[in-house]
Amino acid sequence: MNPVTSIWYGVDPLTEKFPNIGTYVYCHGNPVKLVDLDGMDDLFDEEGIFIKRTDTGTSVKIKCGNQYKSITDVDFTNNKSAIQNVGIHYLAKSDKSQFNLTVSNTGGNILQDAVFSNDAGTSNYDIYLTNGYVNHSLGNCYDFECVTFHESTHRYDKSTHGGTIGEVNAIIRTAIECPAWNYASDNYIQSQASYAAKSLNQYSYNNIIPQDIFQKLNTAFTGYATFEIVNNQVTVNNNLKECIVIGRKSNK
Repeated sequence: MNPVTSIWYGVDPLTEKFPNIGTYVYCHGNPVKLVDLDGMDDLFDEEGIFIKRTDTGTSVKIKCGNQYKSITDVDFTNNKSAIQNVGIHYLAKSDKSQFNLTVSNTGGNILQDAVFSNDAGTSNYDIYLTNGYVNHSLGNCYDFECVTFHESTHRYDKSTHGGTIGEVNAIIRTAIECPAWNYASDNYIQSQASYAAKSLNQYSYNNIIPQDIFQKLNTAFTGYATFEIVNNQVTVNNNLKECIVIGRKSNK
């Protein structure tokens, strides 16, 4: 509006989408009804239905009232269907077939730090809550994608079954094949390196480690970690200097 003549000389580009609402009030007088303070992240509504990816950040946020919160800060005890829908969104990126995802609680035979799992060779998956909260590693959208990709390998790839060496094979496949790995957090990648070393040490108690496994791991973790045997124990070095590899991010 021209403040001197009180004449409208501009047309709101969105007015055709809101014919029943007056000019420049299509937000119902409240253009900041929904607040995303940092303008980043994967955003989900109250029911866990995906809204959009901003491509300017890495957090996973769900709508709570008039704001968005990280899913790691939300108690899903009374809203399990919401976190189930969020999990379905990420799992569907790697598992293109029909599957079942159940929200389960840790405790008993389920470790407190359990995140996500597949009943090996089946279409059944679980996402875990500890006192109503998901594991902190699911707060990053790329880490979440890597987690679900890893678990989907257990459904289709028999070489990833049985724990220990199977887990190592799943880690290697995720590192090499999952697009999100190139954007995953350093903490997540290093945690997977440590997990691989731990799994190999468990496997070596009663088995001979395959000769090519170290080459595969060192290739998968180029720029982040190296694996070797020291005093009959598999060790991993997560403290490399910055290394830039074409097609992958640097480990700053």
